[in-house]
Amino acid sequence: EAHRHLIALRKNQYGNTAGLQGQSTAIFHKDTHNNILGYHRWSSGGAGDDVLVIVNFNNTKQQNYTITLPRNGEWQIRFSSSWKGYSPDFTGTTLENVITDNNNVAKLTVPPYSVYILSQDWISKFNCIAYIWYIYDVARKHRCTLPYERVFCESSQRKAVQSKKDL
Repeated sequence: EAHRHLIALRKNQYGNTAGLQGQSTAIFHKDTHNNILGYHRWSSGGAGDDVLVIVNFNNTKQQNYTITLPRNGEWQIRFSSSWKGYSPDFTGTTLENVITDNNNVAKLTVPPYSVYILSQDWISKFNCIAYIWYIYDVARKHRCTLPYERVFCESSQRKAVQSKKDL
């Protein structure tokens, strides 16, 4: 099962790991004392493209491990090699995402001999606008009004669209 998940991520089947198809790689974290390595893969860069791989080569669990990531924000864990779904013998993890502070520093638990693959969700301006148009079209077809005038869309910045004419 793990190899299927890895192949899906490599092929960017979920649209959030495009960086695994790119040519760029950089090591962003190297901890020889705890045997933890972090590297960054990307194609054009940015959310939906940047992929981080964090590997624990040690036989001990690293609790509240501090690591500086290349970009700030919320990172989703797309793959955890210690997930119990792969084997009941695995220690497992309940970690689903990692959130950095303003200095790109995050704390996470890294199980022994494990790999995390992380990426950020991406909503393009085009997808956001298309979604807003869809909401207005549905409301118009059903002759109903929207309960609010503002629609928020998240991307690298929060953008408020006042009305359809602002699109």
